[in-house]
Amino acid sequence: MKIEWMKLENFHGFREKEISFHPQFTVLVGDNASGKTAVLEGVSVAIGAFANALVKNADLREIEPEEVRLKKFQHGEIPTLEPQYPSYVHFCSSIDNQMVDAMVLKEERNTHLGVDLIYEVYSNAEALGRKILSGESVKLPIFSFFRTSRLWSQNEDLVNSPYSPGSRLEGYRNYLNPNANESFFTKWFIQMSIAEIKRREPLKVLESVRRAIVSCMNKLGVEKIDYDPLRDEIQVFLENGDQIPLRLLSDGYRNTMGLVADIAHRMAVLNPFMEDHLRTSGIVLIDEIDLHLHPKWQRHIVEDLKNTFPNVQFIVTTHSPFIVQSLEEGELRVLDEDVEAKVVSPADYVNKSIEDITEYVMGVDKVQRSEKLHRLYEKTKTYYLLIDQLSATEDETQRAELERQIQTTKDEIDELDSLFSDDISFHAILELERLRLLRRDKQ
Repeated sequence: MKIEWMKLENFHGFREKEISFHPQFTVLVGDNASGKTAVLEGVSVAIGAFANALVKNADLREIEPEEVRLKKFQHGEIPTLEPQYPSYVHFCSSIDNQMVDAMVLKEERNTHLGVDLIYEVYSNAEALGRKILSGESVKLPIFSFFRTSRLWSQNEDLVNSPYSPGSRLEGYRNYLNPNANESFFTKWFIQMSIAEIKRREPLKVLESVRRAIVSCMNKLGVEKIDYDPLRDEIQVFLENGDQIPLRLLSDGYRNTMGLVADIAHRMAVLNPFMEDHLRTSGIVLIDEIDLHLHPKWQRHIVEDLKNTFPNVQFIVTTHSPFIVQSLEEGELRVLDEDVEAKVVSPADYVNKSIEDITEYVMGVDKVQRSEKLHRLYEKTKTYYLLIDQLSATEDETQRAELERQIQTTKDEIDELDSLFSDDISFHAILELERLRLLRRDKQ
């Protein structure tokens, strides 16, 4: 399953928003509150339309009441916020090379979810479910949503679990959960490792997970991951010769490894019969893909994910120009006030500098200067303009006001400059220029 296009109405903060998606990797950028996370939530609703039918009574994804857009009304001094209906997620997706146009709709307060879907969505998902229960070797798509709170949780939630132990459908456990579940992965990895030791031959499912982690993290210095039976825990082996328990890795390592391991592990559970589990297809959502990553890691994480999981459609958000710089044609979308999300021309980011991307794609002015230096520059420019005005003014009242503004601006310059500069000559130049213009004025 891949999603090609989506329209949101009265969903989160959007009155209306349309967006298209690249078949392999889509990166969303925009200011805070531009709705990047809301787009991911909308895609998760679209995924849920399929997953809800495939896996009954598990991790149901609907349009929740709190996701309906609120509109402000002013009644005298007291404003009110009222939900706006209908709220819907309209999407076009491809399922087994068949185009599906569908809508998930919430019509009014205190009503059950209204779903307007063509028959193929449910019939396809339910047919897959029946084949799984009868033991057929049919391919299942992976779905995962990694939110900003995704740093691995040690606690495994087994309350009211709808999955039978060992079922392929366990690959959908907590697929919309904010945290990748380290306990679930660790338990599975250790069980498979012990089975591998007893069999005295490699297990393909375990090799796939190991291969994914090394493939995606080799540039970060990860050489191998394996179970240590003496310590009864998973060890990570680095290129420099260090051997570190998985639980003791830094947040950056654990976050990246957790994401990659979770995807690979789910693929192995969903499709154990595949020769190459990492070629499983599906949709993976990642909010703030640059989370906890050093800039040099950010430069290649997109390429690493695409190479490791070639059939997955990734839809991610970022604030990092390093991520944007690593993208290929058609992979970047900018969210702004327009209804339709902009597909950014590759000329604006492919082979461009970090400064150009930050300024022209992400809308940050004068990135070569710090914000503090930029303010100092503007105040200094104002200072000279005021002195010019003073030299051209004869009215005593206006001159007095200009003198006051000049002194105030000079005080602000001194305060800004004192934060980072000991350059006495800078202040001398300001004063000499002021005296020069005043002398010219008297002449």
